[in-house]
Amino acid sequence: MSPQDGAKQFQGVLLHSGSRLEDFRLVPVDVAALPPEEVLGFRIEGNPELAMRTVWVSADRCTAVNIERCGPCKVIGKHVTEVFYLLSGRWTAKRPDGSEYEVKAGDFACYAEGQAEECTVHETFVKFALYHSSRPLPYEVTP
Repeated sequence: MSPQDGAKQFQGVLLHSGSRLEDFRLVPVDVAALPPEEVLGFRIEGNPELAMRTVWVSADRCTAVNIERCGPCKVIGKHVTEVFYLLSGRWTAKRPDGSEYEVKAGDFACYAEGQAEECTVHETFVKFALYHSSRPLPYEVTP
């Protein structure tokens, strides 16, 4: 299957500002069952409520579109190329140089592959994200 075939199969997703969380049909994820940091590029410290839905994965598996929910925890590691819109929640991020910034509901952000951070999730967040990596991502489309 060519990348164009994958694009033809993707029927899109529409998020309404008034959508309820249950409308996204997120699937609970056991943090302990996640692939290791070497595969994901990050690790989660704590035991947050975690759920997600992968709505599309490219044929080469290097690009994926997810809707994710994550409760309070720390997320430490390096980003793949990531573009997202934060629907709800809040976290602070600390860069290796010590600078910090906040990401909150309504923010639209983009990260470059390899950018390292330590994020502290203060309020459970829900985000709609597009990921792209130079290597295959560990995502499968959620039925």
